[in-house]
Amino acid sequence: MPNNDNTTSRPWQAGRRSPSSVHSLVNAKNGLGPGPNRQQGFSLLEILVAFSIMAISLGILLQIFSSGVNTAVIAEEYTVATQIAEGLMATTGVETPLSIGDREGVEEDKYRWRVSISELAPLPDVEQSEAVLLNVNVTVEWGSAARQIELNTIKAAGPAA
Repeated sequence: MPNNDNTTSRPWQAGRRSPSSVHSLVNAKNGLGPGPNRQQGFSLLEILVAFSIMAISLGILLQIFSSGVNTAVIAEEYTVATQIAEGLMATTGVETPLSIGDREGVEEDKYRWRVSISELAPLPDVEQSEAVLLNVNVTVEWGSAARQIELNTIKAAGPAA
């Protein structure tokens, strides 16, 4: 009756391990395999690389947010300047006389404005009426970057004197 037990049928291999079990013991001893000496976690180099990537990403995000805030401030300044120019344009000829010349002023200690009124040259081959056409130019400037907005319109005045 044959015996299937390897240790008794082959006495010369008693106490020997298979090559795969020897391999796993060596790996466990070196910390490479699934054994109890396996080290868990990240190396110092991996942590430094991760922190470097995070620092660069945060720097880029801060630049994006700060440029967004700066753009919002500039847009607000343009909005205020446009409102000032439209207000000056609307009041010219209503609250202030529609007379040829320049007027200047400052709003909110920041926005310098100028209203220039000049006579529009008559068009050739057009029948002239008693009304005079005036070119109204409103310019609002502000900031150290010399930002400005300019509005133009044509308004009709009474008969020329």
